[in-house]
Amino acid sequence: MKKILLFAFPMLFASLMAQAQVYYSQDFEAGVPMGWSSTGSWELTNSAGIASQYFAPAAHTMFMGFNDDGLGNSFTDKGRVTSGPIDLTTTTGKVVLTFESYFVNGDYNGADETAKISVSTDAGATWTEVYDLQISGAWQEIGTVLNYPGQTIWLAFDYDDGGEWNYGWCFDDVKIKEPSVFRDMSFLNLNGETLVANGLVGGEVWPGCTVKNNGVETITSVDLTWTAGTNTVTETISGLNITFGNSAILQSSTPYIIEEGTTEIAVSISNVNGLGADENAANDAGNSFSVSSTTVHPDKGVIVEEATGTWCQWCPRGAVFLDVMTHRYPHHFVGVAVHNQDPMVLAAYNSGVTAFPGFSGFPSVVFNRTQILDPQDIEAPFQTSADIAPPARLKVGAEYNDATRELTVNVGAEFLEDIGAGYKLNAVLIEDGVTGTTAAYNQANAYSGGAVGNMGGYEVLPGSVPASQMVYNHVGRALLGGFAGAANSLPAAATTGQTFGHTFTTYTIPAGYNLDNIHLVGVMTNASGQAVNAIATSLAEAIANGPFVSNTNDVVNNDAISVSPNPFSSVTNVTLNLTTAKDVTMQVFDAVGKLVAERSYGEMVGEQTLPFNGANLTNGMYFIHVRMGDTLATKRVYLSK
Repeated sequence: MKKILLFAFPMLFASLMAQAQVYYSQDFEAGVPMGWSSTGSWELTNSAGIASQYFAPAAHTMFMGFNDDGLGNSFTDKGRVTSGPIDLTTTTGKVVLTFESYFVNGDYNGADETAKISVSTDAGATWTEVYDLQISGAWQEIGTVLNYPGQTIWLAFDYDDGGEWNYGWCFDDVKIKEPSVFRDMSFLNLNGETLVANGLVGGEVWPGCTVKNNGVETITSVDLTWTAGTNTVTETISGLNITFGNSAILQSSTPYIIEEGTTEIAVSISNVNGLGADENAANDAGNSFSVSSTTVHPDKGVIVEEATGTWCQWCPRGAVFLDVMTHRYPHHFVGVAVHNQDPMVLAAYNSGVTAFPGFSGFPSVVFNRTQILDPQDIEAPFQTSADIAPPARLKVGAEYNDATRELTVNVGAEFLEDIGAGYKLNAVLIEDGVTGTTAAYNQANAYSGGAVGNMGGYEVLPGSVPASQMVYNHVGRALLGGFAGAANSLPAAATTGQTFGHTFTTYTIPAGYNLDNIHLVGVMTNASGQAVNAIATSLAEAIANGPFVSNTNDVVNNDAISVSPNPFSSVTNVTLNLTTAKDVTMQVFDAVGKLVAERSYGEMVGEQTLPFNGANLTNGMYFIHVRMGDTLATKRVYLSK
């Protein structure tokens, strides 16, 4: 089942409190109010008075500001602005605190830059934190709920640069109001699936949206509905904890299966907290997006190498487009995230990508080794390229030693047309699901707050997404043939029907890499260095394919065998029909590529049935790999007792 994304972070707060009673208001136009005080480098200022090279808030009349950038590289600081007493003795329930905020949340050099608000009910003797700012960017109105009925309170605005040369925080227009909305969730925008418009027939689209809580009642559940043609799906998404002013991304656990033609998919929300219509049902109706079917050549893959880095605030764009394109075009889109100046950097790959002709900055992608593109511009050229027949059909095989973690990779090419000199093969190891625990794995995020639009969920994440919330996919881990490919990996000429391949130097997979998340990418380039085909194969399947090429004319023919029954509960039969005598060997690998059974049958001819008994194995997926002389075949089977 597709997991539901439950991010809950503050976005731009559109005030709904215009008609509500205001209990307190301070705009700092008359100076620092009586009873207010500050420590550290806080000052009453304006945009001209506080601006420095890396911290320059837009004009916002007078406000309280802390410019950490202006202090210089050798000076760190933190400080607090404390309000005077605020009388809430006439209130009987929850109230809403709003304020204008400019907070970069830059976390320079991994230091945690924080901006927090606390409340005291005893004139500052004790404090309770009520808000921790996450969003960054332009001036934005922020809101949070306070629950101190009938009391007098004091507010504290705390900035801390984390002990590093960071940016700063400014705030203005502090107000405390009576809430006018109690239970209201609004539909903000569609999820990242809308960023890619097409997909393969039979592929999956997971409709969803970003929502926001405009009321003081915490949202714990909501119904998500999507409609495609005559098909309507409604599901209750529970387990939420969306507080006032915060947003979350919801995603259906039921996919739309892409059909021929173009389909409009409408998405909406309803039944907040299971109580039916909320106070403003007009903002529950969502929007729609189109998905069109497309075709590609069955043997063609396109490789897109993205230049990225955790330090790069616009690079979430590349991560989102690589994820969605991989999802929409499985087995044909091959994305590689090539990291720069972060813990996932692979120096040779980074050097090759950043030196590619036309490269000018991050994020960029090297598209099929032909041109530099922005990540958001890759779908149309992908469709064009993926529909062009490749000169050869590629296959990746491997041998793996579980004890030493040594991996030997083959890439084979079965030629579909005659070729001349200059073609090369390459192999790349990539890993999904990469995480880290240090601040160097924090992702800078310019999309925080939603001011620059939808970006697959990054709009509801903070300006510096902490490592604990980041998962990096498609990470380039090893270039087995160098950036340009392995010299002499293909002959000077090949004719239609021939199969050639190359075995790459054995590579030891580091202990920290997750074998379940590794894919092996095979690439063929032409004499000009352009990629003419690519394929990504899971490590398990590559191991199941085995070492099928050694610069020989091995024939890959998966139709040379049949397996029945499949799925099987105990014994399945492998059937082959040999017109001439051949040596026959069968190997069986589990889903992670471990060899679980092997047998040599010697020389065989005619129709043969080879039983495989899985009674002693656990349920799951297995690969049966049969070599018949120079013919190789692999079948995927499922054991279900």
